[in-house]
Amino acid sequence: MSELLPREDIIRSAYDNLWSIPCNTSDSPNQSRLAMSRRIVECIRALNGKCVVANVGSGPLAVELNVAQTLAQKPHREVKRQFNENGRYYSLDLSAIRSKTVAKVTQRMPLFHVQANVTGIPYTDKSIDVLVANHSFDMLGVKSPEFNKGLEEVKRVLKPGGLFLANFHHASLAEYFAKRIDEGLIQHSPSSHLAQFYDPTLENPYFEVEADIQLRLADVGLNVDRTTLVNDTADQWWSVEASSLSSVQA
Repeated sequence: MSELLPREDIIRSAYDNLWSIPCNTSDSPNQSRLAMSRRIVECIRALNGKCVVANVGSGPLAVELNVAQTLAQKPHREVKRQFNENGRYYSLDLSAIRSKTVAKVTQRMPLFHVQANVTGIPYTDKSIDVLVANHSFDMLGVKSPEFNKGLEEVKRVLKPGGLFLANFHHASLAEYFAKRIDEGLIQHSPSSHLAQFYDPTLENPYFEVEADIQLRLADVGLNVDRTTLVNDTADQWWSVEASSLSSVQA
């Protein structure tokens, strides 16, 4: 295990391959993606379109496309106009996203996409109103140094009063992969990408209880305002809304 690549390099390599295939356009369960899109639109509406959104670990921009489609609907058209004139939507991903995919979204809303990672978010301090993480950087493992650095970066770029909207994997996901490994449905070896995250002999890399989420975010100065365990027919995850402690104390 000591000879394996660092986590970020492993994730980049795996997702470079995945997102290079045109048919791979969904980066999360439909329910979580649509719910996140609705939350983003609500925030844009609350700020009358004068809103700066950033999505870390955007994947193939499926959330962004849902946001654009919602804003194009008749009840949101004035908000869309204000957002196009006064707002910004930044997306970043560790892996390369197809240029055609990026162009498809930029034609519909003020999207600016960069290839970067959550441990070095390329935005200035206190510049983001809403930061989004939809089943993304917790793939680094919630107890890893990279995950801690990512949370510190989230806190740094959020404006006073800004929101952190996150969907985190539930610990049951690792159990699911371990079962599929045992059944021979997923290839597993010490040198595989998968072994870094779903080796049954390693510590579970995801959040299991709500208290762990609250403590981890509080450590970097983020106050958890709401946490919900969401279930669908195939998966479950933590839906989290947090804000900067500095904004609460102001």
